[in-house]
Amino acid sequence: MTVGRLTANASPLYSALRADLLRRIRVGEFGVGEWLPSESELQKEYAMSQTPVRRALTELEQAGMIRRHQGRGSVVTSQEIVATTRMIGLGSELRERGHEVSVRVLAEPELAPPPEAAATALGLEPDVTAVRLDRMFLVDGSPGVLFRHYLAPSIPIQLGQLAQAPSLYTYLSECGASPAWAHESVSAGALDQDQADLLEQSAGTPVLIRERTSYAADDTPIEYATYWICAQGYSMALHLQSIFK
Repeated sequence: MTVGRLTANASPLYSALRADLLRRIRVGEFGVGEWLPSESELQKEYAMSQTPVRRALTELEQAGMIRRHQGRGSVVTSQEIVATTRMIGLGSELRERGHEVSVRVLAEPELAPPPEAAATALGLEPDVTAVRLDRMFLVDGSPGVLFRHYLAPSIPIQLGQLAQAPSLYTYLSECGASPAWAHESVSAGALDQDQADLLEQSAGTPVLIRERTSYAADDTPIEYATYWICAQGYSMALHLQSIFK
C-alpha cells in the first residue's frame, strides 16, 4: 500500500516519514537554512495525520537536523546526523565521576519575562512570563556551575517548595511534568563579571555553555536551561548511538 509518496510496511508511519525527509535533506532538496514544508503541508503531501508528522519532525530536531520555531515551521540546520546519548542531569553526571556536588539556590524562584531564546524554546507568546530559577553547583566544595532555568507557565509551581527541592527534575516529576527527552547544544564562552564573581573566577575565564530544552512525553516543552560550566577540569564523555535504524 502506498501512503503519499511512501510505501507502508512494518515500520510506523512517523519512522517512514522521518526517513524520507532525511533523504530529501541529504540529497539537497532542502538545504541548510531552508524551511521544510509546514506540518499541514506535510500532512497533505504524505496523507498522514498530525501525530506521525509531528513525531517525525521532533526526532529530526532531536538528531540536530532541523530546528522547529513556534508558529513559523522547521528550518534545516544540518545535513549530518547528531547521535544521541542518555538524558542525565549534570549533578548525576558529576557524581558518577566521583565528585561531591551540592546545590546553592542563588535567588528565590520568580515569575519573569524570559529572553527570546527561552520564549521560543517554550513556545511562549510575547509578554508571557515563566518561572525563573537561578542555582549554582558546588563541586568538591568549590563553585563550579551556574544554572538559569525557565519553566513553562503551565507547570503547577509552588515557589517555596521549588526553592527547597533537592533535584529540579525530581520536583518536576512530582508535579506531573517529568522530562522524557531533551535537546541540548554545547558551545564555548567566557564569564562576564557578575558570573565570574559568583564562581570566584576572573572575568573572561573560559566556560562551556550548555543550553537544554526539556520535553514531556507528549513533546510539550517544559524547561529551558542554560549552564555555565568552568572549563578547567571538566570534560564530557558520551556514549553515542544513532536514533535512526
